[in-house]
Amino acid sequence: MDPVTKAIATKIAADISTAAKESGTSFIQTVLRAPAEAIGGLIADPINERRHNNLLKIAARAKQRLKEAGISPQAVPLSIIHPALEAASLEEDGELQDVWANLLANAADVRQVERISPSFSVILRELTSRQVKFLDVLYSFADGQTQQSKFFQSPELDIQSASFNYRTMRTLYSRDVLKKREPQDKEQAALLTSAFRFSLDVTVRHRLLEEELSAVRGQNGMSDIGSVYKFSNLGARFVAVCRAPVKAE
Repeated sequence: MDPVTKAIATKIAADISTAAKESGTSFIQTVLRAPAEAIGGLIADPINERRHNNLLKIAARAKQRLKEAGISPQAVPLSIIHPALEAASLEEDGELQDVWANLLANAADVRQVERISPSFSVILRELTSRQVKFLDVLYSFADGQTQQSKFFQSPELDIQSASFNYRTMRTLYSRDVLKKREPQDKEQAALLTSAFRFSLDVTVRHRLLEEELSAVRGQNGMSDIGSVYKFSNLGARFVAVCRAPVKAE
């Protein structure tokens, strides 16, 4: 092993505690119904060791999420858990590791029957932390819009009743995702708009948000036809399982 690779491997090994390794291994054994030897077999070289330690950190967080919710993890169908573990092991962004931990925890939650799809892992691995945050901010905004009129049995359907116009979404992206107010510099404003439009395009491409034509009020006060966006059923469910499991009643 060359000095640089060895230094990287040493640092990664130091980043995860023995307790986290044990907790993460225990979670993976439960959801996979696999012995520790099978999990240990993931380590074959420094690259795989990086993935293995990523996975153990995420799995340990997933187990903690369920503990906080008062739920014990259960075995998960291989069609769901295997691609999720595989994709999670590649994630090194701390914020996205938290999201993967939430997804794994929800997958292992007995209350989540038929709400977890294998497609969620495919979608999450293709999103950046900003795009995930953007969806979460919209979800919170939609939930706030519908708090006064809860008439759906399913939270996802309730969220789908909310709609967003372009200006509202851009404001939320700047304020709550980037944590910035509107920049005065034209170049900065153009970069912000470009980043927002890209995030919007990606979420629509994955059919997490759906674009609809609707009557909107223009700047001159006159009604016009414009685009509004709503969560698809897929998008609402996806964001819900990317959040920490709710506490058991």
